[in-house]
Amino acid sequence: MTPLSLTSQYLPGGTVVWVTGEVDATNSARLLTSLDQAHPRPQEPLLLDLSALTFLDCSGLATLLHTRARLAAAEGRLSLAAPHERVRRLLELTGHAGSFEVRHTLDEAVTAAGLRATAWIGSAIA
Repeated sequence: MTPLSLTSQYLPGGTVVWVTGEVDATNSARLLTSLDQAHPRPQEPLLLDLSALTFLDCSGLATLLHTRARLAAAEGRLSLAAPHERVRRLLELTGHAGSFEVRHTLDEAVTAAGLRATAWIGSAIA
């Protein structure tokens, strides 16, 4: 299993988190805690770059759904940017592809959220 790694960057008005590795029942709780810590302003957009997330199981999907619901309750939103093919397939198979705002690239997600990034300077989280 490829270890889960998260890096975040706050942009004025939102947060970007790069999620790499694999998410399953052994680390989905860590993902949830890390997302909550990296994005303490649920009313603002949270963008997850999933291009290097090579595996996501049902517990990881539940974490994403929980995060989406938490943000929606505060009138925020969750965007998934460039999800890896395996992650896209899980979303399709489970019927959740339409549950998320999915963008082809991180730049598209940043633009759609109305954020501006001049340089990516991420910081590792949990």
